[in-house]
Amino acid sequence: MTRHLTITLSPHTVQSLNREDMALYLFAAVRHGPFASGAPGTAGGAPLVWLRRTHLLQTTTLTFEDTLNIYLSSTEIEPNAVVVVGAQVDTALGQTALLNDGRQLTATVSGLPDTAALINRDDQSWSWGLCRTISDQMAPFCVFPLHGHAMGMLAPTDRILALFATDSTPPGSIVETAFGPGLLIDFVAAATREVAFDIDTGWRSDGSVWARPVPAGSALGPLLIAR
Repeated sequence: MTRHLTITLSPHTVQSLNREDMALYLFAAVRHGPFASGAPGTAGGAPLVWLRRTHLLQTTTLTFEDTLNIYLSSTEIEPNAVVVVGAQVDTALGQTALLNDGRQLTATVSGLPDTAALINRDDQSWSWGLCRTISDQMAPFCVFPLHGHAMGMLAPTDRILALFATDSTPPGSIVETAFGPGLLIDFVAAATREVAFDIDTGWRSDGSVWARPVPAGSALGPLLIAR
């Protein structure tokens, strides 16, 4: 399914954002297994900058898809690190990927329902996560540790976080704190959402239950990662 997010900005906001070298950032929420009805806990994982958009216009529409890749990385999970995707394989919910002792990444047909999983047959620890298509680009949006001979389980959700902040953080960066005012948007009941942003008064979604403001300085791990 294709989902669409339209963000409307006032002319004053567009001028201010571009003049002050600000960017729009998108993040995506994920669940890690074993799953426990949304219980908190990040399992050592972290959200990544999924998309960064500069040169902002008065109306911006972004699309994202359900297509997924499982990726593997040697980047250590630490604040502000930029995760470099070393290998990736097409996957879908219900499939399990295998990293064999020859360090080859392959996907199998069968797996756990509604889950993208990775089994590590290697003796080495890796970082891993999911990539998802955003604006026609496959990009990583989360990262987790995967120890030798362990199994990781992830499931994307239909919630994304949009925020505006200084254009200083590249896509794939580990971000622990909201560095600007954000809006958590739920696409569960609809494929299209429309919101507005003003640089002084913040986000507006006309009181919709599917959107929740996220103040600058909020911790992103507990907000975007759950079981």
